[in-house]
Amino acid sequence: MSDNSSLWLEVCQAQPLETVRVGVLVVRPLMATDLDELCSFMLDDPEMNWPRVPWSRDNVEYVLGLRLQHYLKYGFGIYAVELQDKLIGWSGAQVWNESEGLIEVICFLKRTEWHKGIGSKLLCWTIKSLFELTSAQEIFALTRPDKGAGSALAQRVGFVETGVSTHYGIDAIVWSVNRTQFASVK
Repeated sequence: MSDNSSLWLEVCQAQPLETVRVGVLVVRPLMATDLDELCSFMLDDPEMNWPRVPWSRDNVEYVLGLRLQHYLKYGFGIYAVELQDKLIGWSGAQVWNESEGLIEVICFLKRTEWHKGIGSKLLCWTIKSLFELTSAQEIFALTRPDKGAGSALAQRVGFVETGVSTHYGIDAIVWSVNRTQFASVK
């Protein structure tokens, strides 16, 4: 673990690997047994991944494996999101840059759940808990440069575009929100 281990420990306390309710949603740690449900909405929808190409089951299994490895390494990570006992996506916080102690938030929902306020609710819950229970001064999100739904969601919860980067080998817009900016979001 990096010399940011105290921050990672704080994030573990803010985002513990346990099942919690966020309104009508259930957020819980992902499990290997989620693979089939994840495939049911990730395989055919290019919006569900960075390269925007249909994924194979192997791709979904690989990314799920990375999420599970993140839990083991850091003690926190991306949650499974359920609505009415059905898996509808994943959302939460992960390490974006270990050496600089940067935390990234993520929210991917199946397309049928877009435009219902679910993504905003999940990201606000994640960011609020991170700012209340950690020393993090700034939190990041990355979106593709086409300014699609992810960019609109980032802006809706208080993120400001701060630069560009490469994420998973794809050009990305970097967004950040600090404590003051987030506190002003209604």
